[in-house]
Amino acid sequence: MQQRVYYSVREVTELICNEHILILTGSDEVLALLPTGNWIGGIADKIPLQYNDAGEALCIQVNDLSEWVRSVHINSYQSFNFESIERDVYPNGFSIIAIPAFSSVHLNYGVYTTTVPQHVETPIIGWVAGSECGKEDMRESVVIDGSTGEFYPERAVVLHCALHDDLKAWFDVLNPFEPDLQRPHFKFAAASFNVKLCTVIPPQNTAKERAHYLEGENALVEQVNFRQYMATNHPEIDFHNTPLTTTLRGEILTSAFLDTSPGRSLILAAPVVPGLSYYVGKPRPYAEKQYLAHANSAVLQINCQYSPFFVPGAIKSYGEVARYLYNLSTIRLHISRALQTIFL
Repeated sequence: MQQRVYYSVREVTELICNEHILILTGSDEVLALLPTGNWIGGIADKIPLQYNDAGEALCIQVNDLSEWVRSVHINSYQSFNFESIERDVYPNGFSIIAIPAFSSVHLNYGVYTTTVPQHVETPIIGWVAGSECGKEDMRESVVIDGSTGEFYPERAVVLHCALHDDLKAWFDVLNPFEPDLQRPHFKFAAASFNVKLCTVIPPQNTAKERAHYLEGENALVEQVNFRQYMATNHPEIDFHNTPLTTTLRGEILTSAFLDTSPGRSLILAAPVVPGLSYYVGKPRPYAEKQYLAHANSAVLQINCQYSPFFVPGAIKSYGEVARYLYNLSTIRLHISRALQTIFL
């Protein structure tokens, strides 16, 4: 990965004018100063104040992908055409998606990816962009299509990249949590960031779930307030550091609690989806060792704001995208020589 992380407006403008392919994060006011070009961006938390030798504020985080990419196109998507993302990818390449945090497109993307399997091998990864989310100075979340200069609070923007022929892209998900199967699991009736009513299923007791499905939609299922239930029955759980987890097609997805203030609803940074079973998460053993594997081939890293293993220089996100939505995880894009070229 590149050594430098933050750049001034002038420096980024020069990179754009020289046709560099960029992933940018910063404040919306700063990103609005940039010319159009081969870049996408998203609003971000305040960047630590630094200056270069010319006295210019280094106010934009830059990830430059130009070294590996031969061509790009940028599209924006709404909730009704997510399926177009797969059709628009390059066969040999990767795609980077930016989603505005807590928008309807964020919610609907979470539902879409859990209900509609993806069929392309091209990596589609990215981040959920927000600024000071859950705080008093929270700003409206927006993502930017740098090819047009358009700011979108209710669209996802995707940078589709084609690699040089001798390269291959792949990704990994470093998730430090797994389900705690010794505790009850939960089902929620509505797709939402706001966790309220749920059905509680005791550990290793599927009879209640089976009866519910056999009886159909008219089944009378007892629902409880999630927060009150956990405070009464599992007061030792600290949701500031403990996510909900669910397993989907062999992947463990994590949803972190953004707001755990007393007396308020519990707000998740990734939505719960009806039909999925959610468990309280617990730390995976040896999770830290995962971060050492393949580190040299990582060209882009996306880290949750609250990840226990934050990587310097990574995009700080309110959610990570790699087929599905994650929290408290690290997504890494790797680029290696294509296998067929190694023996030439």
